[in-house]
Amino acid sequence: MCSRASACSRRWSWRSRSWTASPADAALAIGPFREFKDLIGLGDALAATVLFLPFAGLGSSFVHVAARTEVYRRAPPDVLAQVFATQSAMGSVAALAPTLVSGVLVDVLPVRLVLVLIGCGLASLALAAWAAGLGRAAPRAGAVRRAT
Repeated sequence: MCSRASACSRRWSWRSRSWTASPADAALAIGPFREFKDLIGLGDALAATVLFLPFAGLGSSFVHVAARTEVYRRAPPDVLAQVFATQSAMGSVAALAPTLVSGVLVDVLPVRLVLVLIGCGLASLALAAWAAGLGRAAPRAGAVRRAT
């Protein structure tokens, strides 16, 4: 067992010709995290994931709330419940494919490569969605007129 983050998994860096600690060690050196990790026997990568996962969840909830708010602003009042139910069902179905694909990719490729691929894919999807929405005014629920 090691007592300091810098002494645990140091490795030689040929570029700087010095000992460097891994990013997980740097993250776990904050407060009592290293002792907690050693106490329950977690690996560095898993412990760093547990440490940073709440921040990812917070960011995800911000995006989810903003998306729901925009749907609420755009949907006509008489079909609002159907729109939210459809959005929830489509979100559940859409989450299934990436979960299965990423599980298979992690079995075949290194985890870091899979994470980089997922990050690049999400960034490109975000840029494509942003570019597709440029120059378009958002319709408002009050501005929608129904033909009778």
